[in-house]
Amino acid sequence: MGKNDRKEKRNGKLFIKEIHDKKTNNEWEYNRNLIETSLDALVTIGLDGLITDVNSAAEKATGLPREKIIGTDFSQYVTEPDKARIGYAQVFAIGKVVDYELRLKHSLSHIMHLCTKIMRAK
Repeated sequence: MGKNDRKEKRNGKLFIKEIHDKKTNNEWEYNRNLIETSLDALVTIGLDGLITDVNSAAEKATGLPREKIIGTDFSQYVTEPDKARIGYAQVFAIGKVVDYELRLKHSLSHIMHLCTKIMRAK
């Protein structure tokens, strides 16, 4: 393989990576906009139960800014943490849980009743 062939191959790989990164960023922005425009409190979590994103309605519901919520354990924000863990484990196992009642804790000790519909993003 000649020097120019290796350079073209490397440039091709960089181009593909750039397109992938741009597509990933566009998908993130799209999902972020969907989350933020909801009037309902929305929280996304990883497989470990840590919060990866919230919308402004979730900030209001918890009384905490996004920066303090992201990276923390979702179950700490509800009155029944074990039930929350069971619920999101079910979502990760089978893809959804419907009419799963949890009570959200506000930082000022208010309790908000939630009837949740949780689904795994594809």
